[in-house]
Amino acid sequence: MWKLINSIIAEDNMENIRQYISRGRGFEHLNIEALKQRWISAFKALASDIEDYQALYEYIADAEFQLRKIEPPRDTVKADTEKLIAAIPSKAEDPESWAKVRQAIGGTLANREDETHH
Repeated sequence: MWKLINSIIAEDNMENIRQYISRGRGFEHLNIEALKQRWISAFKALASDIEDYQALYEYIADAEFQLRKIEPPRDTVKADTEKLIAAIPSKAEDPESWAKVRQAIGGTLANREDETHH
């Protein structure tokens, strides 16, 4: 099961990189320090407002880190990560959304399992 889950995550990651490249690799011109600062700023903005789509776009700079084979500076945003996690409603607070997530994950896993048996 974990192998399947990791495979889905890897495929999603590759799709994000593909989309980033198809949009013109907008952060390619940045040096590493500028890229890190852009990523940190975007992550902090996203942690403050999960619906900040501009910040989400900036956060996608994660693909540029992967293409350069370096890690984003995640250690510098630990408090913001906790803030972002805290903003996610619990299952008790939003059972409908959690049910949708569970259904989506289950559907994806079922589709993958069907693909591997054909």
